[in-house]
Amino acid sequence: TSTSTDGRFDRCGYSHSVTRFHFNYTTEDEDGCLEEDDDGDLVVCRKESLEISVEHTLGTAIEHVGLQVWPGCLLLCDYIIANRELFSGKRVLELGGGIGLASILAAKVGARCVRCTDVGDEILELCRRNVKNNSCDAYAEVSELDWFCPDNMIETAENMDYIIASDVIYDNELTDAFLNVVHIFMRRPSPKKLILTLEQRINFLTDGLRCACPAYEYFLEAIEELKERGRKAGVCYTVKQLEASFEQCTEY
Repeated sequence: TSTSTDGRFDRCGYSHSVTRFHFNYTTEDEDGCLEEDDDGDLVVCRKESLEISVEHTLGTAIEHVGLQVWPGCLLLCDYIIANRELFSGKRVLELGGGIGLASILAAKVGARCVRCTDVGDEILELCRRNVKNNSCDAYAEVSELDWFCPDNMIETAENMDYIIASDVIYDNELTDAFLNVVHIFMRRPSPKKLILTLEQRINFLTDGLRCACPAYEYFLEAIEELKERGRKAGVCYTVKQLEASFEQCTEY
């Protein structure tokens, strides 16, 4: 990755930077078998790359965290690259997409259509600019979605194949709102999968004098409540933790 400051300040007074993310990945057969050409020589796996430039801030107040790039988003990008065949030709909805990096990448790897959502004029304006600057505006749209009032997106979410999100678990009230939106969207007729990546932020708690991640612990409890809520509504949720053993395509 390479970062430069463009000297731009938004209406909130935050300085903007532009980062070029280079996603380098290996192309090979799904079964990993070695291949030979007509002369009997081994076919060498080649590195391919995607470059995405995004404008963002390096630091904000809590209400504008969507203007930054977070580690969970980069992990989500690695997952999308490693599983690009899953997203090819699919319809993708991102919740809390911020500056749009993951949505742009989903469009780049061949998603049929992408809808990147967040809330706040500054965030949405920046996201739209990033989508346009990466020539993805024909495949990716940016829309406002308030998790506390999600009615405007229910019909759009109905036909989506994948819902993606990253680093949205840091406040218990927002966690409840996020999972409520997930439940509303996932129970629509078309089957969907949610891919969520997050960073566990460890804090030292004076209560019990221990190191823990309260937001993550609350999230795990909320997931169990979501599964129970689904059972009562006739929706069967399958939840599993994915191994992060796929190829890392960028540095973070």
